Amino acid sequence: MDGCRFQRHFEMATGTGKTITSLLCLQTFFAEEPYGLAIILCPYIHLVTQWKEETDKFNLESVLCFGKRVAWNSLLHLRLQEIALAKRFQIDSPKKLTVISTYATFFSKSFQQILSQINRPIMIVADEVHNLGSSSRLLNLPMNVKYRLGLSATPERFGDEEGTKGLFDYFGGVVYTLDLHTAIFDLKVLSRYTYEIYFVQLNDAEFQEYKELTRQIAQFISAEKQLTNSTQLESLLSKRSTVLNTAYAKLELLRELIGHHAKVKKTLFYCAPGQIKKVNMLLNREFNIICHR
Repeated sequence: MDGCRFQRHFEMATGTGKTITSLLCLQTFFAEEPYGLAIILCPYIHLVTQWKEETDKFNLESVLCFGKRVAWNSLLHLRLQEIALAKRFQIDSPKKLTVISTYATFFSKSFQQILSQINRPIMIVADEVHNLGSSSRLLNLPMNVKYRLGLSATPERFGDEEGTKGLFDYFGGVVYTLDLHTAIFDLKVLSRYTYEIYFVQLNDAEFQEYKELTRQIAQFISAEKQLTNSTQLESLLSKRSTVLNTAYAKLELLRELIGHHAKVKKTLFYCAPGQIKKVNMLLNREFNIICHR
């Protein structure tokens, strides 16, 4: 690891070991910076808990930061103080401190205030790093952090050259790639599959909601308010994305596809967060398929 600056992207297909690879990098970081702080960023809460399971295996002390500030603020301050005391008296800490946070919490004012007061080497590991490429998030990435690692199966943002450039400027270029073809055919660590795309349309109500949110987003951007109130813009973009993710026609299509298969077993269904319950009910009640969230 470069003692002056470490900026890297790992482009690795899902299931090929991004988590373990990055934790090995953290071991190197802590070997060079024993009183340093690692911050792992995740787009979703369930990924925070998954990372916690893996950091435990590497004997890392993890503080989970998401949700209300009162749930994590005191513990984080306590752990940071312990590191400061250990450094002051040159005492080895039995575990190295790793903060695992959602993107939302990381960019909150309360977390950023704590971050600005930390006077020790920091390494940021951004999981699903392509989600950090929005203009508001790029503007708020800490520039004083010299150790940066971005993880993604698809680091380039589709249709967003500016956002992609911003990510590569901050995290550096791709230094290691493990694509699906290599993982499936050469290493034989992933199963072969066929990828089929089906298109559905929004219904009238969904389309009207999508149009209205798009109008608000355009109005917000044209007024250049995103520079001073990025939270509102992020909220509008998230709501519009939810309209697409939870479109009713997706359930209708799933009902049709399942009906064409006499037997469904050992199957994974990936759903948008707003449709998990509906998909579960559809499979259980209409097709008598035993499934669990």
